[in-house]
Amino acid sequence: MMENNDKIVLAGDIVTEPMEMMKTNKKVILGPGLRIDSDTVRASKCGQLKMKPPNTFWVDAYQRRYVPNRGELVIGVVVAKAGDIFRLDIGSCETASLSYMAFEGATKKNRPDVNVGDIVYARLLIAHPDVEPELVCVDSHGKKGKLGVLHEGFLLCCSLNLVRKILNPKCTFLSQLAKELAFEMAAGMNGRIWIRGKTVKQTIAVGNAILALEYLPNEQIRELCNDIGAYVSGFSKWWGSRVKQPVLALHGWQDNAGSFDRLCPLLPADIPILAIDLPGHGKSSHYPKGMHYFIFWDGITLIRRIVKYYGWTKITLLGHSLGGALSFMYAASFPDEVDRFISIDIAGPTVRDHDKTAASTGDCIDKFLHYETLPESKMPCYGYEEMIDLVLAAYDGSVDYDSVEVLMRRGMALAPAHFHKEGYHFARDLRLKVALLGMFSMDQVLAYAERIKCKVLNIRADPGMKFDNPEVYKNVMAVLTRTASKVVYHEIPGSHHLHLVTPDRVATQIKTTSIDINNMKRK
Repeated sequence: MMENNDKIVLAGDIVTEPMEMMKTNKKVILGPGLRIDSDTVRASKCGQLKMKPPNTFWVDAYQRRYVPNRGELVIGVVVAKAGDIFRLDIGSCETASLSYMAFEGATKKNRPDVNVGDIVYARLLIAHPDVEPELVCVDSHGKKGKLGVLHEGFLLCCSLNLVRKILNPKCTFLSQLAKELAFEMAAGMNGRIWIRGKTVKQTIAVGNAILALEYLPNEQIRELCNDIGAYVSGFSKWWGSRVKQPVLALHGWQDNAGSFDRLCPLLPADIPILAIDLPGHGKSSHYPKGMHYFIFWDGITLIRRIVKYYGWTKITLLGHSLGGALSFMYAASFPDEVDRFISIDIAGPTVRDHDKTAASTGDCIDKFLHYETLPESKMPCYGYEEMIDLVLAAYDGSVDYDSVEVLMRRGMALAPAHFHKEGYHFARDLRLKVALLGMFSMDQVLAYAERIKCKVLNIRADPGMKFDNPEVYKNVMAVLTRTASKVVYHEIPGSHHLHLVTPDRVATQIKTTSIDINNMKRK
């Protein structure tokens, strides 16, 4: 166990702690930053004095110059090739040599493919003040393991202290970051770290996280990893492991992924959940001018794009309101590819009164064109409290003040400078207000319900949302009971946004139901 010592030493200072131990004839090991002259131990550089029981001392400093030590793993850059020898820059006072025979399976006829500029992960075979450093890319058994040329990726330079901090068994950084992102990393004791993520954006994010770690206390590591995960996700929020297939969570109309902020932390921690902002909502981009939002039909295509992009199989969907309807439609459109879906306060797509739809179509189109051509100078902006009050009034009792604040973290944005206004504006696309064209008939909804085979958990709020045709809910559930492999139905006291206002009630039903998501098997 390493013992922290608040003592700061400067170059030339006499260090008494190891000297006192030496007086008792105990063996003392002096590490980097300490030198012994006769019986006097002095610091050779400035930094914090460290001790590892029972007898090891060293000075921890934020230095970048590397002094080669035999047996250490380092990362070097090939700077020259002379005959059978490669010259590598490892950050020391002179370059290190690497023979082409120091690779696994190398012979005179089978030479390794190494070129100037390549990044090589190697082990120091010889490190002596009077001899140039020599590297090898094999272990004692002649096997390369993970040594050799590192392809693609990104190389960053840092202090030697940061590498030791990352590799310290007590540091949770790598394990925490691995839950957020999938990436490869090689750390050299010479203050060089090679990383490669799935995308350039992920690679840069991991690199920034590593550099930010240097002066970060251990208790803030988890927050840093969460921030990096959120940055990479962009239009989404992710709870749990990022290397397992997640539950895909879909929010309601004019809401955003933040509507799951209170529910998801209450669900089993080992089940990852990805909540996305639907197009035009939250932090997602808006449709180009001229494109109309057909939210139900567009949503099916969106889910399909995500599933095919990640290569998911037998997916699980979690949806509230519009998101629940999209889960229903996707399960009906691809009945063999959905394992289960959970709908909150909706059974299927909303069925609107045809007479009302016909009477309002012209007005909806005019409003759509008005919002589309609205100049930025007329874009409404509000103060923070005014914005919260507006949303509270618009949701008509479905949410409370605290819930609105959660939603508005992604639902509003500071007015940009070119607006020439102060305050906040709604982040969602104003055209979403008239995005309810292309609705369904009762016969269409029931026809889709006939195709659903997966398991279904339906949570109905009481009183919940008021529908134009309340009988649709009962009719859809009746069909699902007959066609789906298993259906569980619960009524829970609460408003339409009960998963946001009273998330504990919803989480309890999800965790305790016979098809609870805690029983899912991940491939």
